[in-house]
Amino acid sequence: MAKAIAKAIAKAIAKAIAKAIAKAKAIAKAIAKAKAKAKAKAKAKAKAKAKAKAKAKAIEPWQHVGAIQ
Repeated sequence: MAKAIAKAIAKAIAKAIAKAIAKAKAIAKAIAKAKAKAKAKAKAKAKAKAKAKAKAKAIEPWQHVGAIQ
């Protein structure tokens, strides 16, 4: 009887540990996904900023020429 109870307790603990690990893994995955998304967003923002800067640089000399004349 004691053996059966011990077995049941061990099984329940193993199940709880497995569930906790699965939850931790899921959370880690979600965090990794969020991080990847944030990185991609930051990259896109940096690219857009660089593009805008390049555009502004390309426009600026003409504006200066126009202002000088």
